[in-house]
Amino acid sequence: MDEDFYGRENKVYDKDDNKSHYESDGKSDERDFHKAHLNSNNSHEGTLVSHENAKTYVILGWVSAALTFFISPLFAVAGIAFGVLLNRQIKGSGNTLIIANVALGLINLILGVVFVLLTERMIGY
Repeated sequence: MDEDFYGRENKVYDKDDNKSHYESDGKSDERDFHKAHLNSNNSHEGTLVSHENAKTYVILGWVSAALTFFISPLFAVAGIAFGVLLNRQIKGSGNTLIIANVALGLINLILGVVFVLLTERMIGY
């Protein structure tokens, strides 16, 4: 009974002998996967994502995070921009850069205020 309904070897035929389910040869699945992979790596402009470009954004984002912590919180703006650009290319991959640059910028601001207050106290203003 099941064989009459589903057909033999996963093949189902309508009354018109049209195949509604067919046995896959494996190559079409591979092509579909390749198409889906290409579509998932498309950027907003319709061009393929360059992973070298994404690596550059990651490196520049972490360099700006280090500069944010050690030199000036203004470098956090560049790090956040690199995180946003990375998110546009690969969804969710720039979130860590954005959070790190914001956190390190705030830490630098707090340490700068503490440094100024302690310096004023030492000098006697």
